[in-house]
Amino acid sequence: MELTEEEIEFGYALGLYSVAGLNEYNIQLLRYLKEWGDNPREEYYPPGMSPTALLVYNLMLYDGPLYGRYQMHSHLLSRVLSRVEFDQSREVPDQIALYPDRATFERGENKKMRTKPGRAIRRILPFLTDKEVDQMVDEFRNQIAIDPSSYVFKSGETQEDFVHAYSHEQAPTANLDTTPNHKSLANSCMRHEFDGQSVHPCAVYASGDFTIHWAENKYGRIAARCIVRNSNKKAGPIYAVNQIVVDLMQERLDDLGVTFARNGDWNGAELLLIEENGGYVGPYIDIGPQALAVSSDGSSLVISDRGWIDASDYDGILHSDGRSEQCSHCEEYYHDEDMAGRTEDHDQICDDCAYNHYTRCDCTSLWISDCEIETVHLIRYGTETTESWGPNAIRCYATWIPHREEYWHDSDVIYDVHTTPITSADIDEGAWVMNDDGEYVPASEYEEQTDEAA
Repeated sequence: MELTEEEIEFGYALGLYSVAGLNEYNIQLLRYLKEWGDNPREEYYPPGMSPTALLVYNLMLYDGPLYGRYQMHSHLLSRVLSRVEFDQSREVPDQIALYPDRATFERGENKKMRTKPGRAIRRILPFLTDKEVDQMVDEFRNQIAIDPSSYVFKSGETQEDFVHAYSHEQAPTANLDTTPNHKSLANSCMRHEFDGQSVHPCAVYASGDFTIHWAENKYGRIAARCIVRNSNKKAGPIYAVNQIVVDLMQERLDDLGVTFARNGDWNGAELLLIEENGGYVGPYIDIGPQALAVSSDGSSLVISDRGWIDASDYDGILHSDGRSEQCSHCEEYYHDEDMAGRTEDHDQICDDCAYNHYTRCDCTSLWISDCEIETVHLIRYGTETTESWGPNAIRCYATWIPHREEYWHDSDVIYDVHTTPITSADIDEGAWVMNDDGEYVPASEYEEQTDEAA
């Protein structure tokens, strides 16, 4: 499948380093973008991929039976899915909505084309077999377009109930209109297991003053949760994975006479008192006042606007004003003012350990162990310079250049005709040159080609 000169130019304008190396499936994606009316030279800020688009993206590139089959170009596939705004239809949840062309896109969201998921997938990936399209449609229906009747609603007051609703495996995330009372479960800071603690922070709600309501999908995964204070039926926000289950949970709370809490509605409610690591086990509390006090008899924690224990933290251990923190390196406790900050693993370290055993990452500003720090080269204001980076920053924003034995910032890395990563410094030094096709080749190779042509 040959590309025209115009298509090659279009590919380079999209930011592809090697258009000539595209396989026939990626060429179809490139042509789809061109025929759709994409203009890579205009300022365009894609909205990002929806959960539905991300599902297709992951199935083609990473997960399931299609992995590696078509060698899809990630940039091309993500641009197609983002440009057409491939998404679950809000009007008909078991269908897909997308912009069929540029003209429709410019007319606004209410002009999106709505169609069956198989047809939508076939529209942008026409080379898939019928079986492969059916597999994608099944995944869409199992993970995104869910039957409302498949949800099971439960409630309880025990520690096990709270921990299960908070930290058990979650259902896939789909469309959700977030508000102060309706929040994304995927973004909840308390959804993790907190394995380093004796109990999960949410277990302290099991004082008898609160009930946890939650929903599970047909696979037993958590789809929504909401905490309600028993004495006044005032609820915290609903955390959920999609709009359907939000609405179902809202209906359930309405039937129970529950309304959303305002600031002060949880004042006086008690939590279990569990001391650990110089503080108290406790969750981030959504409802103000986000402060706790120890009860007069020392048996419980009490939500109080005069409390001195900060409950706006999400580390799982709550501390008082002028709190103490444990350094993860020397394991000693220090006043908050004597802590240097967080490491890449989200541990806290003290000033002494930071300056003796760590280096601050110039990319993330997190502290990195000296044995893990790497030097990264980059061009800044036309001059080559270096920075100290940690493993996560390297993994996300840097590329290893084998012939230089150096890490370079991704923005200063170019791929030659052989998909070998090179740097702008290589070009400035004359080690690579641009050939007549507009692609970079090693200078020695270019000279050999020139001599042969002569």
